[in-house]
Amino acid sequence: MNILEQFKTEAKSQSFVRKYLFKHGRAKCPCCKRERRFRTLGDGRYWCRQCRRKWSLKQLAGVRGSKLSFRQIATILYCFFNNHTLQAAMDMAGVSYPTARRYYDLMRYKADAFISLHSKQKLSGQVATDGCYVGKRRNNNQALVLGAVQIDYANLALRIVPQEEQGYVEKFLEDTVATGSHILHDGHLAYNDLSWCGYTHETEYHHLNQFTLTSAIERIWALFKTFLRRRYHHVTKEKLQDYLTEFQFKFLHKQTHKNPLKFAQFLFTPVPNA
Repeated sequence: MNILEQFKTEAKSQSFVRKYLFKHGRAKCPCCKRERRFRTLGDGRYWCRQCRRKWSLKQLAGVRGSKLSFRQIATILYCFFNNHTLQAAMDMAGVSYPTARRYYDLMRYKADAFISLHSKQKLSGQVATDGCYVGKRRNNNQALVLGAVQIDYANLALRIVPQEEQGYVEKFLEDTVATGSHILHDGHLAYNDLSWCGYTHETEYHHLNQFTLTSAIERIWALFKTFLRRRYHHVTKEKLQDYLTEFQFKFLHKQTHKNPLKFAQFLFTPVPNA
């Protein structure tokens, strides 16, 4: 069933939210973090006997202070997952352009938090890695992105770096790839001493038209650039990290917008503090 069917009316939307927040009639207080049953007040808010704080359903869902209904929030989230444009989100949710853009930004922050909570494992096994330039150099709007992906596409890591030097490459791999993994890369000099970092590695040379070993990461770059072109048309260096986070999240969590439990899990992920 389409996930939007569960958000067809505001009553259904709130029922969906309560179903996944109040498991066995209990929920975790957003203030004292204790899980218990809560007293419902006359204005619809909840009261915690432990910390004596009052809070709303939206506060518990991580959208405190939002003036939108849960149905509108879920519709914007659905558009975000399915790569709809801001105009489509405006039409489907009945909101203004600044509102749609602001909530898209909120979803990216949530995606970053969701990745941190649910994707903590490092890449392992056979890992293809490479660098990719994004943007136009003549406009001073170009950035270098390092990427690493398991050849079975089970995990992915992307990071913006100043340049493809040995120090940056080795630090990126140490942070994202488990020791003992087998690194597949091109003939760039930055990868020459990976054995000292605890990796085995294998090289192929792109200038000789060798693309077999690194085909996985080359596919990632093709998908990412297509994603940028179709979704945002162009990108600035300031927004690139947000788009990388969005792409990585959608690549690793493809079923989130189809599975109601995963959809709710993402919706209720707290936004990290700035």
